[in-house]
Amino acid sequence: MVFVLLSVSFFIGYLIYRAEKGSRLYEFKVLVGFWYQLFTHKIERMEEARYRYGKHWRQYFLLVKPKREMTDREHVILYFHGGGWRLGKPEFFRVHAKLFAERGYHVIMPSHRRIPLYSYQHMREDLNLLMPKIDEVLAQHGLQDKQIILGGASSGANLAAHMLYHRAELHKQGWSQDRFAGIFLLAAPLDLSKMEQSFVLESYVGWQKEASIEAASPITYLEAVENTPVLCVHGAKDGIVAYDTTCSFVEKMRTINPDIIQFHTLEGGTHLDVSRWGYRMDELQTVLLEWIERFEVQ
Repeated sequence: MVFVLLSVSFFIGYLIYRAEKGSRLYEFKVLVGFWYQLFTHKIERMEEARYRYGKHWRQYFLLVKPKREMTDREHVILYFHGGGWRLGKPEFFRVHAKLFAERGYHVIMPSHRRIPLYSYQHMREDLNLLMPKIDEVLAQHGLQDKQIILGGASSGANLAAHMLYHRAELHKQGWSQDRFAGIFLLAAPLDLSKMEQSFVLESYVGWQKEASIEAASPITYLEAVENTPVLCVHGAKDGIVAYDTTCSFVEKMRTINPDIIQFHTLEGGTHLDVSRWGYRMDELQTVLLEWIERFEVQ
């Protein structure tokens, strides 16, 4: 029995070792290193506050303040972290908030309910509860007149896109797209019809069919007029979120308004390569910061 277990373990280890870019096994292979960097990267203490927007313990967000000596910015950043709609929490991604806070931005990082107990429909409710609470908190800090730069990575980018493009839900909360200066979407599942069937996708869409692939896909909500600038970044060798999910979204956006869409492909980039920008100065960090900075000089 011991020999069998050792043989199976060796075989699995060999498969992971031999895994190539573009596969889930490869992403799994580098995942440990990614989380190690997140937890060990040195972060100076930042001033932050935690606010609840619902009764569930996952319904809260962090407001991270910029360094006091920094010049005040004209925008705040609302950033949704990734994790497959099931992993992580804002506190794990302080390294991303740090990058923005060091440059003078207030940063809002929300949490939300998770799969498999909760699906897209519940997370859509969380977005609706989140918006009025953001209004309240920004007003408390004298930030109510600032536009929002919206963004997210992976599953968080899916939720960020839902917030911006689902106009009917946006308007119910007294918001409009004018509230947002722009949106950045990193390794984002934007057209779920391009994704492989999986436990994660089925859980998010809704086991009881509360939602559908179409309803849970941000691409569904693009309209004939779109004016909000958008930056899309995706790795061509993404083994978790298919590269085509972003390509499909970008193609549709270009038929609507090609002037507002910037699409940056990381050639040979994996899913986790698109998530390392917080702690590693690389191609994506440069592209992202230059894109955000443009709103301050307009």
